[in-house]
Amino acid sequence: FSAGVLSIVAAGNNGNKPYTIATTAESPNSLTVAATGYANNEYTQLERAEWYSSRGPGANNAIKPDIAAPTAGLGALSGSGTKGTRDLGTSFSAPIVAGAAALLKERCPQCSPFAIKAILMNNALELDDPVTRVGNGEVRIDKAIEADFWAYCETEVQPSLSLGLVDVDVRTKSISRTIIIHSLSDTDEPLTLSSSFRDPNKAPRAVRIFFNKSAVTLGACKDEVAIEVTFFIVGKSTPSNHMGYGGTAASASDGDLLDMNEIDGHILIQSDITGKKISLPFHVLLRQAAKTSVVSTTTLPWVPNQPSSTTVELSNEGMGVAQIDAYSLIYLGADDKEPDRGDPPNEDIRSIGFRSREVDLPNCKSSLLEFSINTWERHDYLLPSNILINLDVDDTKPYDQYRIEFDWERNHVRIFEFETANVICVGFPPDDATNTANTVIRICADDVGNPDVFNASFSIFRYPQEAPDPVVVHGIQTTFSAQSHDIGPFKTLTNFEILGTGASVGTQLDEPPLGIQLITNAYRSPNSTG
Repeated sequence: FSAGVLSIVAAGNNGNKPYTIATTAESPNSLTVAATGYANNEYTQLERAEWYSSRGPGANNAIKPDIAAPTAGLGALSGSGTKGTRDLGTSFSAPIVAGAAALLKERCPQCSPFAIKAILMNNALELDDPVTRVGNGEVRIDKAIEADFWAYCETEVQPSLSLGLVDVDVRTKSISRTIIIHSLSDTDEPLTLSSSFRDPNKAPRAVRIFFNKSAVTLGACKDEVAIEVTFFIVGKSTPSNHMGYGGTAASASDGDLLDMNEIDGHILIQSDITGKKISLPFHVLLRQAAKTSVVSTTTLPWVPNQPSSTTVELSNEGMGVAQIDAYSLIYLGADDKEPDRGDPPNEDIRSIGFRSREVDLPNCKSSLLEFSINTWERHDYLLPSNILINLDVDDTKPYDQYRIEFDWERNHVRIFEFETANVICVGFPPDDATNTANTVIRICADDVGNPDVFNASFSIFRYPQEAPDPVVVHGIQTTFSAQSHDIGPFKTLTNFEILGTGASVGTQLDEPPLGIQLITNAYRSPNSTG
């Protein structure tokens, strides 16, 4: 924008998979274009998103794409000057919007690149698809050229209202945004404001929208007015969490689970004189959240080499189910300084927990070794995190027997044998809810030699960063165990029993354990979310 340029970028062709907008299309300064299609290759517009068009939201759960345009029609063949070609893809939709922007700039030479973006979005045709698939709808240049006013959200400096992902742990919650309306007319314009939901059957129970002024008069000649819109969220009507890693289930195949937590629609601004109407899309990911606290606890008694137990009382004062898992606390870490602006934020390890559970599963007949990795920062960046765990099961040090890798692209855990680099197995999907700070990685003890005591190193990083120096933990024993529990909203759990051993985490096996790690696990499976 500062260079006087509007970048119009194709959204990408990854289909209806959440968080798959192309990296170059994430920029708030770009006008990101999705693809709509034609019926049976005829010039009858479907006015629906094409199956291959990538789905948002973008970085920080912002609205992306911004707008949509038809594809599958006749396109110019590069370099020919006369010939045409027919093909699919958002790359064929973006030039249509670029042409619309050029026509609009010709009509309004004084309009800034941001104003051009806003006017095109304001006047798009609203579609039935989610905002995270088509933005504010399909481009309509005829309507944009005739616009008498345009609007944007001052809070985000965008022609859209991105409320992000909201964890609702209270009965009511409100979020406010300021909308600025600009005049393009040489006459005064009385305006009326209203709102609409894409799914009117679901949304109004959870979200209600209020304006500080539902009617204003916009003066002529570049006048502007400000309107405050408030989104009032009702906790008991908010959906529970349905979003696993990246907004989907383990298969990451489609956006069905994102749909269940997504509420979107439009803020409408209409002239009382001409009837002309513009709109701004809004979008929020809502889920009920727990608010758990320790009511009472006793110290875990430590008797070297002897099993011991303790009981913890927990209270949930939030709106969502608290799915509590307990682990032996094997590491505590500090929150490091964040990188400079423009670099991905660090995800520093806050704590690591471990437990073992006896199981009788088709692919594991012994016990599961579970690692609970809790970070200071949530996994809220678009590029997922890589988690590496290296194991030393024979106390030879270095940690070169087994390598456990959280494969974020396939959303499962793989175990490698260091010496041969062979994949021993593809393990269990991790427990890793969208925008969580807790990740649980589990492997079958059979696959790593059924150790009683082992050493491990842990590292977490984001591509394209290199893996940092690992966290090293010695003497991890496989005898800690505890049952998982669910605590409903405004309920108390009075008997949470935890079993442990009297020895164990440290360079010497006679050192006392650090303590107990309790986490809220918001995505154990598609049927067990909290």
